[in-house]
Amino acid sequence: MVYVMANEMVLRVPDEQLNAEDSWRHVLRLHLSYFADIEGVERFLEHIGEQNPFFECILELINTFGPENPRQPVEHWDFLEPELKDLVAKMTYLDPRGRITSKEALEHPCFR
Repeated sequence: MVYVMANEMVLRVPDEQLNAEDSWRHVLRLHLSYFADIEGVERFLEHIGEQNPFFECILELINTFGPENPRQPVEHWDFLEPELKDLVAKMTYLDPRGRITSKEALEHPCFR
């Protein structure tokens, strides 16, 4: 949807990262950068539980962000209209329990 509306490939991972043995790390880091806030990460980790093999990976990756390497949340994307940013943020919220439903998404002003 972002590509169609704004001609931006925000989830594209460079080929060298995508072909790396740990390609999942690069993809997941992008998702955490764009769609995860602290509350969302905490709720998601609670949702998946400590036994999930990605629990520690997510903790490790979320700690790679800081002042010199900040997250780039969808709310800060200048290339999207405010209503589309709102919809994308609500549809991609990291914790699935906090995401809007498909019915709610279709009722969003972007689809009017």
